[in-house]
Amino acid sequence: MDQTLVTLISVITASLVSILSIFVPMILDSRKAKRVSTLAERDRLETTTLDLLRELSNFRTPIWDSIEKSAGCPVQQAQSNLQVRHYAWECAIWSRLDQSHQQRVITLRERFEGLSMQEIGKLAKQVSDTSDEILALTRIASARL
Repeated sequence: MDQTLVTLISVITASLVSILSIFVPMILDSRKAKRVSTLAERDRLETTTLDLLRELSNFRTPIWDSIEKSAGCPVQQAQSNLQVRHYAWECAIWSRLDQSHQQRVITLRERFEGLSMQEIGKLAKQVSDTSDEILALTRIASARL
């Protein structure tokens, strides 16, 4: 009887070990892949945010010559670069935001599209607030990763 019990326990233990040896690596690989994906998404979010803020910093002054000097290109190209950076940033955070936060992103986009000289003057006065808004939305999206 003792021999049978020991054999039964050995068979059950060996079976459990073989089953676990199949599933544990799969579970660990799945968790690692998710962690790597999250880190890559967080890196993309940080990179697009920094790129957008870098472009936005060129508009701290409403004087065209200063914008061109800071951006290293004509104002129209600086505006285009700002819009491109905003679109990239928007793509990076969009899926992580709820509808009210998405509306805030759209409002920011509208600030950057089709800037006239008067609007560049307004944007120059709002660079700090706009930067704060970008960072706040980025933090919200990052927290949802």
